[in-house]
Amino acid sequence: MILKKRPFVLSRSTFAGSGHYTTHWSGDNAASFIDLYQSIPTILNYNIFGMTFAGAEICGFNDDTTEELCTKWVQLGAFYPFMRNHNAVGAKYTLFFKASTISTTVIEPLFFEYPNDENTYSIDRQFLVGPAILVSPNLLPNSSTVHAYIPQDVCYDFPSGIQLTTVG
Repeated sequence: MILKKRPFVLSRSTFAGSGHYTTHWSGDNAASFIDLYQSIPTILNYNIFGMTFAGAEICGFNDDTTEELCTKWVQLGAFYPFMRNHNAVGAKYTLFFKASTISTTVIEPLFFEYPNDENTYSIDRQFLVGPAILVSPNLLPNSSTVHAYIPQDVCYDFPSGIQLTTVG
């Protein structure tokens, strides 16, 4: 930080403290629904370990992808802290700044915000972007619906802004 600038370093290699300075991605994942699903716990783990600017290769790197898989991966990837097909950090800038200065996460498992709700402990297909945006992606082939758990809270529908009260 000699030049007082924040560099962009993308790495697959990590060491203690590297999350403070580098971006991380999951490596050469396969174009499969299994790897689509695995991207969530992988990126959640990176965030918990302090590597908050993390993501996976959208649509997969190895093997041929399908239109359905790629569509669902782009839908999910829009909420990754680091989307491989990105142009700007934009709205996530504050989350990354807090992560680098006070060791918070950019995305987090539901139990971080709802530690008293035991139903959230085993959820690895949903996550929060910051403390407020719940992401429940469609990870299954030939499926157009998602079964999501919404903890008890006051929530807002996106993008309508309608207030919802949930019961968990």
